[in-house]
Amino acid sequence: MATSKRKGVKASAQDNFIGPQCPTNVTASDVGTGRAFNNGAIVISWTAPTGGNTPTGYKVYNGASVVATVAYGTNTATVTGLSSNTSYTLSVSSYDSYGECAGVSAPAVTVTTVPQAPTIGTATNVGTSRAYNNGAATVTYTAGATGGKAVSTYTVTASAGGFTGTGASPVTVAGLASATAYTFTVTATNANGTSAASAASNSITATTVPNKPAAPTVTTAAVGGSAAQGSPNTANDTVSWTAPATGGSAITNYYWASSDGKAGNTTSTSVVVSQESNSSQTYTVRADNANGNSVTSDASASITSAFSFTPFSVFGFSPFGVFGFSPFGFSPFGFSPFGFSPFGFSPFSVFSFSPFGFSPFSPYFKGSLSPSTKVVMADGTIKESSDIVVGDVLKSAIIPGLGSDATTSDIENWSSPEDFDSLEITETTVSNIVSHTAPIYVNINGDGFSGSHLLLVKRDGNAVMKYAEDLRETDLVWSSETNTWSEITSYEKLDYPNEVITISCEPYDIFFTEKSLTHDGFQG
Repeated sequence: MATSKRKGVKASAQDNFIGPQCPTNVTASDVGTGRAFNNGAIVISWTAPTGGNTPTGYKVYNGASVVATVAYGTNTATVTGLSSNTSYTLSVSSYDSYGECAGVSAPAVTVTTVPQAPTIGTATNVGTSRAYNNGAATVTYTAGATGGKAVSTYTVTASAGGFTGTGASPVTVAGLASATAYTFTVTATNANGTSAASAASNSITATTVPNKPAAPTVTTAAVGGSAAQGSPNTANDTVSWTAPATGGSAITNYYWASSDGKAGNTTSTSVVVSQESNSSQTYTVRADNANGNSVTSDASASITSAFSFTPFSVFGFSPFGVFGFSPFGFSPFGFSPFGFSPFGFSPFSVFSFSPFGFSPFSPYFKGSLSPSTKVVMADGTIKESSDIVVGDVLKSAIIPGLGSDATTSDIENWSSPEDFDSLEITETTVSNIVSHTAPIYVNINGDGFSGSHLLLVKRDGNAVMKYAEDLRETDLVWSSETNTWSEITSYEKLDYPNEVITISCEPYDIFFTEKSLTHDGFQG
């Protein structure tokens, strides 16, 4: 019989052994998930001993060191602070005030954690070909220890903005704001989680191509040519724009282009473009820097280049060249100026001519078009008036109260209080074309007319026919594009002789230009 440590007392069958019995079924497992690098953890578990003295508690050992102590009734303990990717064999013993059992070891366990933080390398701005506000940087790093499980992802993060990139070194981080400074950190991720972030990289400033410029603005001015020297009249369009954001790299060039094929480069924010008089075009611009070209701007508003006329010289230019007239000889239709007048009077009374003032044909010809004014064909295509031929079918409209038999007086005096929402569209056929010279040129919304050309307008709430030279800023014109009333957006009136074309049609002398609804071809 064993002897109790209590002096003079004999041991009983139950409780007089030296110390308690050891636990059984001892196991251990790696925690891994969420554990920081070199702060791994193992959970050790056991079954309480049966028989013998009831233990006071349990001690967990790592080698000779006690790493955890728990009271009786608790059959598990977590040991922390363990090195990543390292094997450990833990043991557990039970104890009471009389002694401690020898201990029981768990199977060996390899501790895993999240990876070690990588070491940051160098950040470099990309710049070249990067779109505005989509800058990029490449960032290098050196991988750290895995934490015992393979690294699946390396993530580089920008500060500020939180833009990220992943992959092997070097990593590209995109989406950076232009002309903005950034630093970067890198982390590593495995099955247990993500490492701490590295130290911050060097600072870089993201650069890109310039921002998209706003649509240019355009003004136009006439440039008179010399008919005697054979040079045509032209116009100068001044195209201007506001410098966009540079993208972080200085703008070195602007490339401009017009819708009629002209283009060029400049370092300024404006350019003067020589254009044909009465031509219509739009303009775009882009900005270039060392990184590349910006997105091209939206197009400017369409502008009709100013019509320029060179007043005639007594010796050098005849505004009536189409009729063969000059101060020293006149034959409007091939007749001798001194032998025959087709109108039964002196040709000089027709023209009211003097070397310093005249009124060509104004008593005879009424509505007329500029040769470059665009006329809408019945099929919706466009022709310049100079290209119209007899037999062409034009887009026309039926205006209430103005039939095909309307006289000059009917048209000039017609008005209607009706607020048209639309007109009935029809067709009319060109029956005659006459070219002559008019003293006044008027440009309305890009269409060119003689001053005596009638247009359908709305004035003071009434629909009326008004001469081009008599329009007001408050008038509305009938739009061929929308088949309803439209504002006058541009109006130019020049008191210079100009060649015009009168087009007569059947059954209606009413037809559409590109912007307006007009009446043409009648004689007063």
